[in-house]
Amino acid sequence: MAEQVLLAGTAGKRQQISWGISGTHSELGDSTGSVSGQYLSPWTTVNASAGMGRDNRTFSSGVSGAVVAHPYGVTLTPYTSDTWVVVNAPNAVGTEVSSYPGVKLDRWGNAVIPASMPYQRNPVSLDPKDLPDHVELESTSQNVVPRAGAVVVAEFATRQGYALLLVPNPAGGDGLPFGTTVTDSQGNAVGMVGQGGTIYARVSDKTGQLFATVNDLEKATTCIMPFKVTDEKKAMQEILYTCSKQK
Repeated sequence: MAEQVLLAGTAGKRQQISWGISGTHSELGDSTGSVSGQYLSPWTTVNASAGMGRDNRTFSSGVSGAVVAHPYGVTLTPYTSDTWVVVNAPNAVGTEVSSYPGVKLDRWGNAVIPASMPYQRNPVSLDPKDLPDHVELESTSQNVVPRAGAVVVAEFATRQGYALLLVPNPAGGDGLPFGTTVTDSQGNAVGMVGQGGTIYARVSDKTGQLFATVNDLEKATTCIMPFKVTDEKKAMQEILYTCSKQK
């Protein structure tokens, strides 16, 4: 009667490494063993295995994956398929595609993943925790419906700039009303007033002014808030603001 031992597992932050070990010992005294492993990189899949018996030894290795051409260029992927989803998020370098361990957006903001269900909704999502400090995703998930054998694009809009957290200065009176829209000097909406007058905004310049218009007793008053980014390495700058009113 033969005795057999099997061990297998995964490792890595996203379980991108898998391995297996097996061994057999027969009642005649013969023993065999094997070990195998697989590494799923952002660009290709690497496989290797080795085995040993009484009279033989074996070793094999290989790589697999695909090169996909699409409207934004050419991208490597560790997967194989005949139906693809191209994920595009400009400037979001290194952001991971949540549903596919190890697959990250390349330096051009592209990644390619297989479409598991042609003619049906395929969810695509990005993990924002690995975003560069000065980039923000306007959305993190969407659905695409590809045809069999086709290449479809899932585009994620991004915004670049410096993230600001503006907090009312206690010495400067009350903060702005909840829900008030905040704009930059070009009139672009860059944020909104939250609880307690706190404002989260993303601006493109290191210095400038933000504006908020408040209707008070049927009179429109514009609040002017100067800002200055002092440390570019910080993911978010915290600034005390005082509302300088302009009628």
